[in-house]
Amino acid sequence: MHACIYFSENCADVGRMKLYKLLFLLDFEHYRDLGRSVTGLDYEAWKMGPVPADFDREWRGGIGGDLSVGLKAETITRKFDYDKEESEGYETEKLVARIPFEERLFSPREMKLMASLAKQHFNVPATAMSSQSHAAFGFWDEIWNQRNQPNGPIPYELVFDQQNTERDQLMRDYAAEKQQYSKLSD
Repeated sequence: MHACIYFSENCADVGRMKLYKLLFLLDFEHYRDLGRSVTGLDYEAWKMGPVPADFDREWRGGIGGDLSVGLKAETITRKFDYDKEESEGYETEKLVARIPFEERLFSPREMKLMASLAKQHFNVPATAMSSQSHAAFGFWDEIWNQRNQPNGPIPYELVFDQQNTERDQLMRDYAAEKQQYSKLSD
């Protein structure tokens, strides 16, 4: 939840779609480097891009439960870029934090990555980010188009298949071993 709060406070106009794209980039970049995601969310290849499916179900059910403690979605009206004042525009959601962001929950590396993503995408609308999230690392395309698995899960391990270097193999082994240990401790 605090990654969501961070992006809502450090990027312009963070709604559901933009948030999902930022979280996807955060998790997969971090997994590529350290063999674990930041949020622990699982993503699926939906038509509009990678989506943290369980998080989406909670959001669409009306931000509630644990999510409502820290966040709320406000409905706002936006004008189309090409349409100055002639139309009423369209309604969308904007994410607003209800509690302060807690930096202590993140490592310096995670903070640096979130700051970099927020800076890079500060004013970028979600629709413009779609081309990046659909192409980022090629994972969405791999599942949606190459494997023909619309709505299929996007495994984090795909980050290690990109170049298939010795380092990628070591990180793949490390991530698998870490996942095995976490299953044993449950």
